[in-house]
Amino acid sequence: MAPSRIVFLMYHELELPGRTLVQSEPGYVRYILPIETFRGQMEWLKESGYQGLSVSEASSYPQERSVCITFDDGCETDLISAAPVLREFGLGGLSISLLDFLALLVISVQSRFGSWTR
Repeated sequence: MAPSRIVFLMYHELELPGRTLVQSEPGYVRYILPIETFRGQMEWLKESGYQGLSVSEASSYPQERSVCITFDDGCETDLISAAPVLREFGLGGLSISLLDFLALLVISVQSRFGSWTR
């Protein structure tokens, strides 16, 4: 059996001009990527012949040149900026965990209705 040709890339948060980051601690900030750098990376992957896969698709270890792109912090920028870039380059398969999805839901509710306290 030939070795799999899949690459797994994990991102945390994308930096958008004029938008506050989720966290500002040095240990977190060093993993933040400007949206234009992310766009350049996705363009390179597409031009290099990579096919975007979800985690489920990637778990079959395909022989084609593939990439599985994940976001693990549940930042709003995952949906408002990463998803459109992935769609632009035909690199579907954006993967976020259930907990990340719930965090995005809370962010969405808070941005629409304001924060709540008990």
